[in-house]
Amino acid sequence: MRDIDVFSYQDYREFLKDYYSQRRKRDKKFSIRFFARRAGLKSENYLKVVMDGSRSLTANNLPKFVKGLGLNTTQAEYFEALVRLNQAKDLMERQAHLQKIVHLKKKINVLTLSHDQMEFYAHWYNLIIFEMASQKNFNPDPEHISKCLKGKISAKQALDSLNMMLEKGILKRDESGKLIPVASQIASPGDVPREQIKKLQEVFLQQALEALHLQKDSEREIRSLTICLTEQQLPLFKEKIKEFQRELNTTFSTGEGGDVYQFNMQFYKITKGSCE
Repeated sequence: MRDIDVFSYQDYREFLKDYYSQRRKRDKKFSIRFFARRAGLKSENYLKVVMDGSRSLTANNLPKFVKGLGLNTTQAEYFEALVRLNQAKDLMERQAHLQKIVHLKKKINVLTLSHDQMEFYAHWYNLIIFEMASQKNFNPDPEHISKCLKGKISAKQALDSLNMMLEKGILKRDESGKLIPVASQIASPGDVPREQIKKLQEVFLQQALEALHLQKDSEREIRSLTICLTEQQLPLFKEKIKEFQRELNTTFSTGEGGDVYQFNMQFYKITKGSCE
């Protein structure tokens, strides 16, 4: 019997009911009281009243439920988001928790590249072709890919990129033979050579400059912000940039795109010393 998968639920009470039912089938000794003792709950009946909907799961007892359920870090984060979603008091709060749930669902389908797969970062167009392959109507013909990238790469380079990603286990063929990614997103390991990343960023910056001069306003959005920050504000500002990037990825990575767009964020110090 497979374990109950918390990521397949939109209602945490339904998850608790199915979890309890499965545990009872596996072990007749498992009970509401047993769960309470394992979770460290003061009320032996608390699981039942939460499942029934007569009581809400409080912030104080949420970590205890995580312990009693034996959830790992990612599962616990998802379960907490479910609880907060189901108990949200207004539409904006509900929307925020719903976005987090969508993000966490995608997070479990992420490929963190191994050392053997680092070749993925050798050329900028590998990232673009991977994103193209993530779309439902992807055409893997190398000539077509070259044309889509405005001739910036040859058909041979496109073919070599596809073959490399197949060989390294970044792309695979489904039952019908169609090329698809092994995961919806790629995560960078912590040991990617800095010089390799710098080269990629340099190419994308050059392409952004080209877009500034050659693309229509309707096809691009290039803005800048000049702001003075304290040393204490700097880490928070950088974290907000990362949050914004994650939010965009969560909201718009649907697999139903047409053209591939590149979004760059540059943030750097422009003065020497205090700007007071």
